[in-house]
Amino acid sequence: MRLSRYRRRFGGAGTIVTLADGRAFTAAHCLAAVDGRPGTLVDSADGSAWRVDRRWSPRGCDLAMLTAISTTATAGAQGPAAALAMREVLRAGLDVVFCGHTARGFRRRRARVVSATETNAVAEVLSRSGVRAGDSGGPVLLGKTLVGIVTHRAGPARALRASAQLVFTRLDSPLMRARLRRYVAPGTNLDG
Repeated sequence: MRLSRYRRRFGGAGTIVTLADGRAFTAAHCLAAVDGRPGTLVDSADGSAWRVDRRWSPRGCDLAMLTAISTTATAGAQGPAAALAMREVLRAGLDVVFCGHTARGFRRRRARVVSATETNAVAEVLSRSGVRAGDSGGPVLLGKTLVGIVTHRAGPARALRASAQLVFTRLDSPLMRARLRRYVAPGTNLDG
């Protein structure tokens, strides 16, 4: 899995998570609306590039699905090895790991799931540093399984710009897997 920082056209930044097979995900709000149209090409400072397959409305489903179109986007695993969830695995009480971005790069932090709907989940961050606004788009992992994408922070403050709760879009629920299948790029297999 490769993690890349993307600076959207009208300000702000987020992370794009690219799996070894070229499938990629980020939070929809990390792409400006103009950048999120299907077929639009986006790139990052490191030379990585992706084609947008689908961007949902951040208010309804804060998720964007992309396909890597450069070898830089998939070369060299930068984050932990991961495979997309093949079945529903999230439930309250499970510990997950999310990768957030700091001035020094990506850092892994633990969180415990406290609630989950078909589209989102909330987890209590177990790290004192909490979750920050700049962590959006980052991966949420259960072991080596990619189960979600960071969307925002909530709950009490842990620091000036950090909160105690992580909110993320699920990738493992039957509803979300069905949504992804409808918009998958030709030739891409979401089941393996």
